[in-house]
Amino acid sequence: MEAEGIDVDEYVFYPDGDETTTKFEEKNETSQTVTSTDLNMILAAISAQTATMSSQLEEQKTYMSSQMESQETRITSKMEKQLESQENRITAKIESQEARISEMSSEITSKIEAQEARISEMSTQISAQVSSQISAPLESRMEEKLTQFQEGFSGRQDKMEAEIDALKDRIQEFQLNRPITSTSTLKVKSPTFDGSVPFQVFKLQF
Repeated sequence: MEAEGIDVDEYVFYPDGDETTTKFEEKNETSQTVTSTDLNMILAAISAQTATMSSQLEEQKTYMSSQMESQETRITSKMEKQLESQENRITAKIESQEARISEMSSEITSKIEAQEARISEMSTQISAQVSSQISAPLESRMEEKLTQFQEGFSGRQDKMEAEIDALKDRIQEFQLNRPITSTSTLKVKSPTFDGSVPFQVFKLQF
C-alpha cells in the first residue's frame, strides 16, 4: 500500500470487500483535483505569458516605430542637405560657365569688329588703287578702241563701196549683153538674202 502511495494511517478498511472501490474513487478524485488545479495554473501562466508578450511586442513596435521615424528624419535631413549642396554646386558651375560664355562672346564680338574694320580699310585701299589704275588708262583705252573701230569701219565701208561698184558694172554688162526675150515668158528666180552681202548690194541684185 505504501508502494502504491496509500497512507496507511488514513486508510479505511471495509470488511465486506468495498475497500477497492473506495480506494480507486479517492484516487480518481485526487487525480481530478490535481489535474484541474494544474490546468488552471497552466492557463493562468499562459495568460500571463501572453499578456507579457503582448506588452513586449507593443513596446517593441513602439520602439521600432520611433526608431524608424528617427531614422527617416535623419535620412530626409541628410538627403535634403546633400541635394541643397549639390544644387548650390551646380548653380555655381552654371554661373561660372555663363560668365565664361559672356567673356568669350565679348572677345569674339571684339575680334569680329576688328576684322570688319580691317576688311573695310582694305576694301577702301583696294578701291582707291583700282580707281587710280583704271581712271587714267581708261580714257586712253577707250579712245584707242574708238579709233580702231572707226578705222575698221572705214575699211569695211571702202570695201563695200568697191563691191557695190563691181556689182553695178556687172549689172550694166548684163543689161547690155542680155538677149531679147519676151517679158511674158521670162521667169527669173529672185535671190535669197542670207546676210552674206550688204543689203544695198542685195537690193541692186534683186
